[in-house]
Amino acid sequence: MKKFIKIILICIVVFCAIGIFSNSSENYKESNSKSYSIVYKLNIKNPKTEYKLNKVIRKCAHITEYMVFTLIVLFTLKSFKVERGYRILIALLVCILLGLTDEYYQSFIPGRGSKVSDVFIDFFGGILACIFYTIGEHIKKFV
Repeated sequence: MKKFIKIILICIVVFCAIGIFSNSSENYKESNSKSYSIVYKLNIKNPKTEYKLNKVIRKCAHITEYMVFTLIVLFTLKSFKVERGYRILIALLVCILLGLTDEYYQSFIPGRGSKVSDVFIDFFGGILACIFYTIGEHIKKFV
C-alpha cells in the first residue's frame, strides 16, 4: 500500500508540473483574460487600479501554484523518508528548476516573455511552502 501512495504522489507532482507548463502555454491574451476576469468581478471603475490589481493577481497566482507544487514535492519526499533538512533543500531546488524551465519555455510562447523576477516570485512560493510545512511539522509534534 505504501508503494502505491508513493506512486500516486509522484504522479501528482508530475501532473502539477504539467499544469504549470499548461498555464504557461497560453498566450498573453488568454492568460491575461483569466486574471482580468477576477478584476472585473470586483467592479472597479478606475483602469489604472484595474491594471495594477491584475498584476498583483497574476503574481499571487505564480506564488500560489509554486507553493502548492512545492508542498506536494515535500510530502512526496517525506513518503520516501528523506530527512527534513534534505527534503526542504530538494523541494526548493526542484521548485527553482521548474521555475527556470517554465520561464525559458514561456520565452517561446507568442506574446509571452521570460522574466527573472517571475523565477524569484515562483521561488518565494516555494519558500512559503517550506515555512508552512515546517510549522505544520512542529504543530504535529504537539498534537
